[in-house]
Amino acid sequence: MSDMPLHRLYRHYSELPYSQRVLYTMTLLVLGLGYLFALIYLFHTYAGRAGGNPMMLSYNDILTAYTGSGKGSRLESALRGPMSTMLPHDEANMLITWVHDGGDRAKYDTDIKPVLDQRCMSCHDGSNPHIPNFSGYDNLKKVTEQDTGADVFTLTHRIWLRFRHDIQAGMRLRKGARIFAIRVWRDPDERGNYLVCLCEEVRP
Repeated sequence: MSDMPLHRLYRHYSELPYSQRVLYTMTLLVLGLGYLFALIYLFHTYAGRAGGNPMMLSYNDILTAYTGSGKGSRLESALRGPMSTMLPHDEANMLITWVHDGGDRAKYDTDIKPVLDQRCMSCHDGSNPHIPNFSGYDNLKKVTEQDTGADVFTLTHRIWLRFRHDIQAGMRLRKGARIFAIRVWRDPDERGNYLVCLCEEVRP
């Protein structure tokens, strides 16, 4: 073997200046924390979605979240998955049975609404646009449709509006014959002057 020293393209970590070592170390720590919080988010969002143990995250949980279970409604998938610990077993079964029976309006008023008011409305009152709204029969019926997974859409336009308090995801804006569905919105300067709405143009 040749005794000729190999050309070194990079210096060893121990040979770097102290400032660079601190910089690289902090960069790795920040990236590691970001990865850790991403894993925590995945766990809390998708664990038990496929109907398994809500304290364990599996491949099927993530697959079901994006493609749907195909076996029942979105409400049933949630009650058998991540929301299984939020209601007593008999109340969850009553809700699932009501969905299977067609979601009768009269039974909603007498049996279903009291359970929702007691167990669910603290979160599902419509104040958070990122979770289903259970306030009212019509809103609840939307989650009794077949579970097809997460909504997939393409943001096509950014629209500025004068600030208003009643904006919700799914609302539509019209300009002539064109219709734009609001998907996400924000108050850019947090002063209550204007809203920026990220929208998808949809067919009439």
